[in-house]
Amino acid sequence: MYKRQDSAFDWKCGACANTNYSGRLACNKCLKPVPPPGYVELVPPTARGFPGGDTGHGLHDHGYHDEGARPFGGPPPPPGPAYGLPVAQHALRHAVADPHELDRRYAAAPTWNDVLELWAGRGAPTAANLANALSRLGKVGGDDRSAAHAARHDRRFAALLRELRSRICDDPEYLGPRQLGNVAHALARLGAGKGHMDGERAFQSLGRAAAPRAAAFDARELANTAWAFATAGVDAPELMRAFAARAADKVRDYDVRELANLVWALAKLGKGPASSPEAARLFEAAAASAADRAAQLSSQQVAKVLWSYAAVGLRHEVLFHALCGRARADLASYGPLSVATSAWALAKAGHRDDALMAALAGVVAAKASDFGPGAIVDAADALDAVGGHAAALDAALAAAARRASSLATPALLRLL
Repeated sequence: MYKRQDSAFDWKCGACANTNYSGRLACNKCLKPVPPPGYVELVPPTARGFPGGDTGHGLHDHGYHDEGARPFGGPPPPPGPAYGLPVAQHALRHAVADPHELDRRYAAAPTWNDVLELWAGRGAPTAANLANALSRLGKVGGDDRSAAHAARHDRRFAALLRELRSRICDDPEYLGPRQLGNVAHALARLGAGKGHMDGERAFQSLGRAAAPRAAAFDARELANTAWAFATAGVDAPELMRAFAARAADKVRDYDVRELANLVWALAKLGKGPASSPEAARLFEAAAASAADRAAQLSSQQVAKVLWSYAAVGLRHEVLFHALCGRARADLASYGPLSVATSAWALAKAGHRDDALMAALAGVVAAKASDFGPGAIVDAADALDAVGGHAAALDAALAAAARRASSLATPALLRLL
């Protein structure tokens, strides 16, 4: 928080006339929340104002606007605690003299709350500041489900996403390809995608900004951005079509792991070969490239590519043969999810590899209790479809029964 002393941007409570320092979100005397932008009285500047002195400009002269905000003197704002960010905190942003120092502070923020507190107080005057703030938020909040939930439901996060959308709307090229991909990646890690109103709108803005510039994305930027949209569950048809066209033309220049992430993203969003000529070219070119370089794929990537082609209904025999050979040679490194995903893909695609399926069934029979709810259902589904692995199927069904309370209705129906 900021020191109480003579801040030029302290605010006066309209209920009790108490003067509150800029960091407070509610009056410390009567506990009334700070009014929304345009409806709060700021304490006049003093000689101890912020660096650079008072410019005499109001908040709207500094370019701040909140989506849905009304002009000064307009009708009363809608009720609710999540109506934008306090004017006092927006005013504080103009005290920042060095954007590079702000980047360093964002990079050092230890928690999601620290990132949002820094943004609320100091803002993000440059594109790099904004991208770094969101990237840090995804890094420190994305690995903890409870932290991610708290962050994406914080009113400061909603205001941050509205500011992101506003800047992109004003200038679609505001974020560079890497910054755009990093922001999308951070939002996906936080779970701010489909079902999260501000997050989903932010993804839509990012997609509209990125699609015309797909040619400017390098392989990693393209794969990471596509992964983010798929993980967030946000469909962006024009962007995925542009990405598919870009990658299909340069498939041999791509790292095979980046190709794995890209085809998985397209399959996850339902953008298989039938969705567009660009996607059809990419899936065909990626299959040949992945088959030639199967030895470079990890167990998770092998499972991901198998799943992708099975999910879109494309049975590419050369690719499946190469990936199954890679899986047999590296089965000891396969975790439960990779085992279940690979088994499901082979069953779904109808690809016969009896040796690999027997090995996968053996892992299921021996370690069914280690499988998560979704993975054990996939494994049971695959074993039932293939047949001939009764012991493994019984173990999978028993493990699924023990997890019945954790299974969603569609998963339960698959077991019937």
